[in-house]
Amino acid sequence: MCNLLGGIYTIILSKVPEYSRLWGDRYCLIGPMVGQNIMAEIDEITQDDSPLSQAVFNLRKQGLSIIFGTWLVTGRPTVILIDIQSSLENIDEIRKKYYEDHQ
Repeated sequence: MCNLLGGIYTIILSKVPEYSRLWGDRYCLIGPMVGQNIMAEIDEITQDDSPLSQAVFNLRKQGLSIIFGTWLVTGRPTVILIDIQSSLENIDEIRKKYYEDHQ
């Protein structure tokens, strides 16, 4: 989402200022981590007391590679970018746990 990937980037970017104004710090974008230069567009939050930060911290403890921060665009929304590849080696374990917990 924070990567320059065709039309979807433009669409999301055009809506960020309005949604940020409407929802404030409750507005969060979640998507895949794609590309090498992503950190040029993100101001990373290493740890704070927010529920989102705690969730990201817990997911990192489980082995997921996640970027949590603010997108450096108008409105500066919170973003969570997940490196999907980092979870593939544990996918069977993840599926089993989700099935056990949520069926």
